Amino acid sequence: LRTLADATSGIQSMHDVEICLQILHEQGFIVYFPKTDILSNTAILKPEWLIETLNKVFSFHTAYARNEHFHGEFTGLDHDADLLVNHGFASRDLLDYIWDSEAADVDFLVDVMKKMMYMSDYKFGGNSELFFLPSYISLESESQEEKNFSKNGKRMKIDFNGLCIPQGLFHRLVCLFVNHSGNMPNSKDPLLRPSIAQG
Repeated sequence: LRTLADATSGIQSMHDVEICLQILHEQGFIVYFPKTDILSNTAILKPEWLIETLNKVFSFHTAYARNEHFHGEFTGLDHDADLLVNHGFASRDLLDYIWDSEAADVDFLVDVMKKMMYMSDYKFGGNSELFFLPSYISLESESQEEKNFSKNGKRMKIDFNGLCIPQGLFHRLVCLFVNHSGNMPNSKDPLLRPSIAQG
């Protein structure tokens, strides 16, 4: 980018390049997130590509249910696929498969998903390579586990039952909640439902 800027406009510093990238991002011509080392090294020149690529994760359950374009029996990812579709947990191996790690920078896409709060690290129960996607929380009625959870030292509860909130807000709050809780020592697994999160 610096070479291109020097050749076309006389921009002299990386600071000027970053300002130009931020302006282009704000105008919607590119996608650029300078928040992490991985994100700051990449600018997406076709924002629609990013939408289509991220959507492969959000629409995976549909293809999986119809068994289209998925051959877990050949890739050894049946368990990983079931974990995502039925519980909202994605393994790094499954993300590599969905995003075709040979064609896309999966580390960059993972950082984008985290930055946009579509996904968070899941650091409970000794898991270090699982990611949580709240949009996959299955619709279930309150279980006995949920009732017991409430009695056993609940520290935080987010409950939007019966309230009208902007679409996606609850999922983003849950990402923050899971990420923060996972970084706390001795934090137990959160209980996650479509409109309730407890931890």
